[in-house]
Amino acid sequence: MGDIVPGQAGEQNRFAVDNLRRILSRYFDVQPDVIGPDVNGPDTMDSLFEILERKIKDQSRVFEQNQKAILNMLEDLQESKEELQRSKLNFMNLVENDSDGIMVLDKKGLLCFVNPVAERILGHPKEKLLHSSIGYTLNNGDKREIEIEREGHPKIIAEIRGENVSWEGREAFMVTVRDVTYYRVAEEQIRESFEKLRRIQLETVEALSSAGEKRDPYTAGHQHRVAILSCAIAQELEFTDHQIDGIRVAGLLHDIGKIYVPDSILTKPDKLDVVEFEIVKDHPQFGYDILKPIEFPWPVAQIVLQHHERLDGSGYPNNLKDADILMESKIVAVADVIEAMSCDRPYRAALSMDVVLNEVIQKKGILFEPAVVEACRRLFTEKGFKFPKQVS
Repeated sequence: MGDIVPGQAGEQNRFAVDNLRRILSRYFDVQPDVIGPDVNGPDTMDSLFEILERKIKDQSRVFEQNQKAILNMLEDLQESKEELQRSKLNFMNLVENDSDGIMVLDKKGLLCFVNPVAERILGHPKEKLLHSSIGYTLNNGDKREIEIEREGHPKIIAEIRGENVSWEGREAFMVTVRDVTYYRVAEEQIRESFEKLRRIQLETVEALSSAGEKRDPYTAGHQHRVAILSCAIAQELEFTDHQIDGIRVAGLLHDIGKIYVPDSILTKPDKLDVVEFEIVKDHPQFGYDILKPIEFPWPVAQIVLQHHERLDGSGYPNNLKDADILMESKIVAVADVIEAMSCDRPYRAALSMDVVLNEVIQKKGILFEPAVVEACRRLFTEKGFKFPKQVS
């Protein structure tokens, strides 16, 4: 091999420098003018190699840092994936073992998941239920009760709820089913027991009412008729069923205190004298004392105590005025007066209903509650109300 002449060495040096410059510019973003134009200087190649070495080291450090970051990200991703898998398993365990039946329907309305409780409630195995419809319409947020007929099993009452969900990454509709048969049967038994107790209570009250009236043939059936009219007035005034039941009991017992009034006074064929009337005026208090210990679900004892009170304070036994008198007592008061005046008494014959109503209307707002008087007037003049001739 021949010796390299100075001109050739310069060309080779320039060629090497150009290559290094291109490498630095392309891969390390080093601008061409970083290295001066004097490519033949003794330090040019060394400077370029120093820059290249430094850049390679810098890139190596960046690569190592990125590699560590990527490895950390991969580890975090794996942990997240495992956590997601655990969460999914936990969720499926909850769904599978939930006390409610759970069914999931796809967008076509076909079952794609049924848990064991739903299988038991519906009375069919999962294999028979999947890819079928539930057979009834349910919208998002709906909640209602249905009866489920089950082949070979007793019919049940179920509470169902529906809501839109995401299931395995897709839109779906979840239906929860709860067997409430036991609760509804228990509620019905309680209701029947309550109704039976209510009938027994009312029969007992009616028996007490009848026993009290046996002493006075002229007032036989009076409390029953007062109770009937009182309830009709309460219905006209749109009282609740519960309030009307209380008024019925109070009407049947409003004169129970008369059992302490001597027979000679109750059956006297003439008008009572002052002393006798004072004795009779005690009967609301006697009735209150009899009924107070009984735990009625209504203020029966108070209604009985107040049924002879009047708006202007002229009533008895406590001279109460308007605001202090129960509305139920105001109803019984009007019904009591209407019935008493329209029926025979030992000392006078019955008055016509026109006369009776006119008398009560004249005392409207003075002795008697206006709303009660008006309701009573409508019953007799517009709605054809009549007292029954006999009350059993």
